[in-house]
Amino acid sequence: MKLFLPVAILATLLSVCAQAQTRNVVSFDSDSTTVAQAKTGKETPGERKQQKAEQKRRQHQVDSLSNVFAIDAINRNEFVFIAEQVSFMHSGMIFDGVYKNSNFIVVQGNKAMIQYSLGGSAGANGMGGLTVSGIVSNKSVEIDKNGEAYIKLHVTGSRVNADVAITLYKQCNQASAIVTSTFGSEQVRFSGTIVPYKNTDFPFDQ
Repeated sequence: MKLFLPVAILATLLSVCAQAQTRNVVSFDSDSTTVAQAKTGKETPGERKQQKAEQKRRQHQVDSLSNVFAIDAINRNEFVFIAEQVSFMHSGMIFDGVYKNSNFIVVQGNKAMIQYSLGGSAGANGMGGLTVSGIVSNKSVEIDKNGEAYIKLHVTGSRVNADVAITLYKQCNQASAIVTSTFGSEQVRFSGTIVPYKNTDFPFDQ
């Protein structure tokens, strides 16, 4: 199932994103608050509450747009899942703050690469992990009534195959993925974000 947005809604979201970038509303620092206080004097509790509500509203708009871009990239087979955490389902081992350029799922056209690398020289890829590079098949995308997207795909590599089940959470680009490979019996869980391939610096020369 693919998600298609009416042109008017997509145009509105793009306009919101442009305004957000122009006004730097994604990040709210103390300097902007200081300037506001210098202009208006000491903030009242009501003004602080209103400011926080406005910041929350704008951030929600930006997050919603990142979700639209993520789903569009998934539908076009041009996305990158950037892992921020890698965990092992059976052993319970969890690795936080992993290096993004070594822990990822890249899909570009009918090709894909899945990799986790936790350091050292062990593992099937010699980098403390596993790399699966191959052809994508059996891809499916379903979106439930709450707006969460479920993506499944199979990657056939030269030595190792893998099944991937991704959950993209609603109104953001945060996601989780479970990778089950034919190398060993351990399932690996990625937690991170999904972004369009064109917005990353991941080379794909497989």
